Amino acid sequence: MLLDLQKDKVVDAQYNDKEYIDNCIQENEMKIEGDIVVVNDWQFKVDRETLKIIESLGKYVVQEEPKEPPEGWKGIYNEDDLRKVVEDLTGNYMIMKDIQLTANWTPIGNNTNMFTGKLDGSNHKITGLNIEGEADYQGLFGCIGTDGKVNNLTVQGNVSGSWGVGMLAGVNHGTIEYVKTNGNVTGTRPNIGGLVGYNMGGRIKKASSSGTVKGLETSNVGGLVGTNTGEKAVIMESYSDACVEAYATVGGLVGDNQNGEITNCYSIGSVSISGVVGGGLVGHQRGKIKNSYTLSKIITSVSDCGRICGKDGAWTR
Repeated sequence: MLLDLQKDKVVDAQYNDKEYIDNCIQENEMKIEGDIVVVNDWQFKVDRETLKIIESLGKYVVQEEPKEPPEGWKGIYNEDDLRKVVEDLTGNYMIMKDIQLTANWTPIGNNTNMFTGKLDGSNHKITGLNIEGEADYQGLFGCIGTDGKVNNLTVQGNVSGSWGVGMLAGVNHGTIEYVKTNGNVTGTRPNIGGLVGYNMGGRIKKASSSGTVKGLETSNVGGLVGTNTGEKAVIMESYSDACVEAYATVGGLVGDNQNGEITNCYSIGSVSISGVVGGGLVGHQRGKIKNSYTLSKIITSVSDCGRICGKDGAWTR
């Protein structure tokens, strides 16, 4: 542990350069951005819940955005460029600047023609994502295939649909890393999540979701992922502070963990269950959970609900 923080002030210091930290305390030259704290020109990774710094990340350097993507990649500079990704679902794409969407969105890829390329967000934001109606496979991506990868991206908006609904993807078979979502996700049938509705053998690492996730008359609803299934399905080093409301099989992080793995994750958003089976972290647990916890408040008067899991089939600490 390097430092303790509370409300933007250093309250304890154990960093090896004591004089440097003392100067920062006196001058209060620091800022907090998401999970990163910058003290003068030095950056640290913090635990978002406790605001305790857990890792020194070195000198903070502001890098200029590239004017052109690397060789073999296509640059995405605006909404029109992003919509054209559907014309080549196997391509490599790099988002070159923040994008504000202005019209109702048609998801990239579907269950018969999945996105199998790569999209690197370059730490940019896509805002204004709006999907209305009751179709299946709804999200920025309808379905990400096994070879597909999405990373370094923030997505904000409002998404509604039927089966398989998530802010980033309705269904994921591929790799998602360093992706944040924020907004409202609503579904009328199973597999609804703040990030991904249905994670079928996919790998999710260092992802997060916030906002609301609702499936008021359905099941398998989670703050981050609705259903996590398949022997290769893994969610690691991720969290959700989304508020979740659903009828059954509801979890602050994952609704239904079917022989998938959850490692080093947590949830802190409220969980409201109107039917059966719900948990602060996972609604129905029948896979593996390692080194994970929840601070989610459970709101319910029904049975089969637990602080960690509603139904527990296999628990690995």
